[in-house]
Amino acid sequence: MVADLFHYGHVNFLRQASSHGDFLLVGIHADETVETYKRTPILTMQERIASVEGCRYVDEVVPNAPLEITREWIEKHDIDLIMHGDDVSPETRDTVRRADRNGHLSVSRLHRGHFDHRAYL
Repeated sequence: MVADLFHYGHVNFLRQASSHGDFLLVGIHADETVETYKRTPILTMQERIASVEGCRYVDEVVPNAPLEITREWIEKHDIDLIMHGDDVSPETRDTVRRADRNGHLSVSRLHRGHFDHRAYL
């Protein structure tokens, strides 16, 4: 997540994401990462982290999150569910990725179902 100029739309997205698990971990992308697909963030990394940490739906924020989630990242952060917003490539848009304990991912379309997993954004 970039979370630049944090606003109601971000809060709504995080609220919806939090409903899919019992712990919401949000990764914030570094400026250099963001610049590969959109403009440079206006807010600093620390300002963006503080904005997201202040959201009541968020349990933990991790800085310098990668765009591509690896098995190592999943294991390091004990992630069970990966959710993306709509500002990603069409191939990953509206997908939910579930990671099993062996690090395998399964991908399905985002729907209104509820998951009892730790979600990562």
